[in-house]
Amino acid sequence: MISVIIPLYNAEKYIAFTINSVLKQTFTNIEVVLINDGSTDSSLEICQEFAEKDSRVKIFNQSNGGVSSARNLGLRKATGSYFFFLDADDILIPNCLELLFNEQQSNPESLIISNFEKFYSDEKITIESVMCEQNKRIFTLVEFYREILLLRYNTYPWGTLVKASFFQNIEFPEHMSCFEDLATMYKVYERASNIIFINLPLVYYRQSQFSAVKTMNLRKVYNYVEAADSFCSYVTMRYPDLKDYEAVFKSYVYLSILQIDAIDDALDLKKSCMAYLDNNIGKACDYSFNNRQLLKFRLYKKSKTLFWMLRKINTLRRNYFKI
Repeated sequence: MISVIIPLYNAEKYIAFTINSVLKQTFTNIEVVLINDGSTDSSLEICQEFAEKDSRVKIFNQSNGGVSSARNLGLRKATGSYFFFLDADDILIPNCLELLFNEQQSNPESLIISNFEKFYSDEKITIESVMCEQNKRIFTLVEFYREILLLRYNTYPWGTLVKASFFQNIEFPEHMSCFEDLATMYKVYERASNIIFINLPLVYYRQSQFSAVKTMNLRKVYNYVEAADSFCSYVTMRYPDLKDYEAVFKSYVYLSILQIDAIDDALDLKKSCMAYLDNNIGKACDYSFNNRQLLKFRLYKKSKTLFWMLRKINTLRRNYFKI
């Protein structure tokens, strides 16, 4: 059985679409583990309506503790042999779980990750099954970590089919309000023999202007640094040959942080980010394969004055549209 774990907080606008997409899966041996993280809207009532009609839906309530706390409760309550995380506003195509499960049965010790398609709330989309035509890539762990360091793949927990045993004694850090996946999923990857990436959009990921990464404050900035340092320290210690690629990942993180207005209230961290970039941005340019990111690296390397000027313009633009 697959336990589909869905943490939710004030998700009344979209949660019905999400639950429906799970219950209509062609793979039916599932339980839907809904973790209500202290919602104050009608999310709980909507979930209860589904639970009354389908015994596969199970609801667990807790006081608001954040997404990590909700996921951890889901891990404790789930009874399936496999776990699959899903955000409360995302949608699965009808045969998503079937394709992932079949791949996992053919590779019992692998961790299976699906591709996804981004969409906006006001965008009309067609959700339909897809044919699996062996459109996949198989990575060793060191290969997959290299891809992450080079910014080609992410560490999202959703869209990933994981053996329940891979999560034994692993939890998401509850003090983190975002980037908890970066600080956690590499520990889960280590339990697998390899990583199989299904290059098909099996999950529709809803873009939101209010997502955690688009509403960055200083607490989230520190979460980002902690998560990135934890991931990079582990990977480069276990796989020393990946040390050079770390410059790409950390330069991306620190450049992103320097573009956040809140960093001006943490001068020590700001100086630390700038010092790292001064020493490593050249190496990041040498190893980067992402053209868009390479442009940003080269901009910072060749003209810090222009970098800070553009950042000031972006800040003024954001403040203008807040009015």
